[in-house]
Amino acid sequence: MMHLNTDEVAAHPPQKKPCWRDLHELTTQHLCMKTVKLIPLEELQRHLKEIETEHPHLVEETPLVVQHETRRRAKYHSLQVAGGHTRGFSTASQQYQHA
Repeated sequence: MMHLNTDEVAAHPPQKKPCWRDLHELTTQHLCMKTVKLIPLEELQRHLKEIETEHPHLVEETPLVVQHETRRRAKYHSLQVAGGHTRGFSTASQQYQHA
């Protein structure tokens, strides 16, 4: 559950819930969403751990990015048909694997 956090950001605030402001900061300043779609999930998780280390106030938001990307990939994975081809287009992960 997300909430609106209007407090000033402290150096290392002990937050328990993810907030919209920090999620926005993570997805606009620290991640390129086009790249997130292309890289393997293991690499995404490694990159997010680096972000958590450098920006501890984003630690609650990084799992949300992984959850969203996992659901997105599962949705498009279901479009695959026999032979590993999709119906008219390739998913980003398929393009990455064939590069």
